[in-house]
Amino acid sequence: MHLRFRTGKYAFIADVKKAFLQIRLLESERDATRFFWLKDISKPLTPDNITTYRFTRVPFGINASPFLLGATMHYHFEQQSTNNELASLLHQNLYVDNVLLSTNDELKLLGWQIDSKKMFQEMNMELREFTSNSARFKDLLTDEERNTSHTPKVLGITWDTRTDHWAYRVKA
Repeated sequence: MHLRFRTGKYAFIADVKKAFLQIRLLESERDATRFFWLKDISKPLTPDNITTYRFTRVPFGINASPFLLGATMHYHFEQQSTNNELASLLHQNLYVDNVLLSTNDELKLLGWQIDSKKMFQEMNMELREFTSNSARFKDLLTDEERNTSHTPKVLGITWDTRTDHWAYRVKA
């Protein structure tokens, strides 16, 4: 994924805000996410002192969560009729809730930012924390959209967007 991300001269990354929490669980599926809660921690563990809750959204951290997120996004990308090319690119260049796109055309990159943001809004998801190695791209971002770090992590590897270099830390 890192190699494909850097095939173009210009690149951007973005994050889907609270991605897992954007997916609602069907009422019939919520029993799979039941958990018990003590009503009063100062009282003994008895049936009267226990209540049962169920998640209404996909919880972060369970092993099925990335699959459910990916399947949901895949479904929405497949439904795209206006921008099939970008939907296909997003599907191929999405790792859980991280978008990584690159191209040799800086204007195309700027258009992708606007269109991908709209596409995610149609899914009721917010694409945010954009950053790029393109100064022009970064200048057009609002403060709410921008990742302020010049050295964000891209799937665990530090990317210096000013020099456009990767940084690896090796423990001796």
